[in-house]
Amino acid sequence: MAGLVAVFILVVCSTLLTESESKMSNRSALLQNLLDEYGPSTIRPVHNISNKITVEFRLLITQVIELNEKHQTIQISGWLRQTWNDEFLMWNPDEYGGVQSLFVHKSRIWLPDTTLYKNVDRDFESYKDISAEARYDGQVTWSSPVILKCTCLIDARLFPFDTQVCDLKFSSWAFDGSAVDLVMSTGAKALQDQFADTGVWELLKVDVVRFETWYTCCPHPYPELTYSLHLRRRPLFHVLNIILPCLLLSILNLMVFGLPPESGEKIQLGMTNLLALVLFQQLISESLPPTSENSPIIGFYFTPMIAIGCTSIVCTVLVLNLFYHDNRHPIPRWLRWLSLKLAVILFYQVKRQPVVVNGTCNPAFRLDNESTNQGFTESDSGRLTASCSFTDSSSSTNGDGTVSQSENTPNGDGQKNCKSRCRAYSMHIMQEVYSNGNDPVQIKASGTVARKAARANKRKPDPPRGVILEWKDVALIIDRFTMVLSVLITGTAMAVTIYFFAMEI
Repeated sequence: MAGLVAVFILVVCSTLLTESESKMSNRSALLQNLLDEYGPSTIRPVHNISNKITVEFRLLITQVIELNEKHQTIQISGWLRQTWNDEFLMWNPDEYGGVQSLFVHKSRIWLPDTTLYKNVDRDFESYKDISAEARYDGQVTWSSPVILKCTCLIDARLFPFDTQVCDLKFSSWAFDGSAVDLVMSTGAKALQDQFADTGVWELLKVDVVRFETWYTCCPHPYPELTYSLHLRRRPLFHVLNIILPCLLLSILNLMVFGLPPESGEKIQLGMTNLLALVLFQQLISESLPPTSENSPIIGFYFTPMIAIGCTSIVCTVLVLNLFYHDNRHPIPRWLRWLSLKLAVILFYQVKRQPVVVNGTCNPAFRLDNESTNQGFTESDSGRLTASCSFTDSSSSTNGDGTVSQSENTPNGDGQKNCKSRCRAYSMHIMQEVYSNGNDPVQIKASGTVARKAARANKRKPDPPRGVILEWKDVALIIDRFTMVLSVLITGTAMAVTIYFFAMEI
């Protein structure tokens, strides 16, 4: 009885081992038979040479590894899948124990030479060494994760609020459209649902377009598939680390003009702001392509800010030089006139000297043969003379320069000011009476000249104003004018930048 049980167990075990060996041998035998009859892997797997092979191509983008704006390249990772029919890899599953599919190493069979145009990778294309799956009806599918790197034309006008479009063009390199036809995958399996939405760039969409390109070397067109990746930059990093600090620096740059010259820190503040602006501009320029076709709009803002920084240093040197200028040297007439005009426009309060005048300032005109100057007639004639007198309770100042009261007294400054203005007023009237330009002392007054002199006796000179303008006032006026001009330039640059952004977006 024990012997029969042992025989039964031995039969069962041998049966199971035979079935297992049969299954393994079926796949091995199938693969061996297929590869023995396959032939060279460089020959297209068709029995009729006129038949073309249709390759269904699909690329799923999983991540944007790097988008190098300076070198204008993009590196991505994705899942690549190609499907085609191989007439040399067909069998009857019933003859091989129901085997419907098997994996064949890619080096042993024909693969489409689909190539990424404008590839800049050192290893050209990074594919993982994965075998292809072959089915009994001849359908072959080769799927592999890939890392691709190619050129991408960068449009940096809207940096850092830009959207880039990078084109990845795939086509067969050796076979034209009459031998290999490249088509895109459709349906749910072509959806871009594997993208890892992390990092700087956000994938908006992927457009796939098929073209047929004719080349002068070949009689047939080459089918091409172009994957257009629409990538939008997340601007928060650049706004917080570059844009906002530069805006604050541009505002701080205007504070150089508001800092008093006595502080002694105007030049240091201007140099610090200038160096900071140049540093931030270098940070932006290093990440952008060195091209003049698509210059960033933000450059229209940074360039005037750097120019203002340089101008502020030059103006600060000039202002400090004028501020500490010796007041014993008189201010040139043109500079005084220009400074007073700008003071009115810029609302700069110029100091005025208090003038105390306890009397009257009277001009007088008469003929040399008349004892009074109350009036002239047509028949009066003689040499016309002019004089100016200042009269108060204690003294008088005549037009000939004689001063009876000391100019050091409280009323002396007013007399001196009145004397100088009376002289100027008298000279103006004499030039008006003798409008022919000759020496008024040598001309005989008669007729119309006498009447002009009589009317001149009724006029009074303008009261003295006593404006005190020192060198430090000139310096502060120039400083304020430069500040206003810098504010206008900064506002204009900001408005122009915002306008161009609004027009492009």
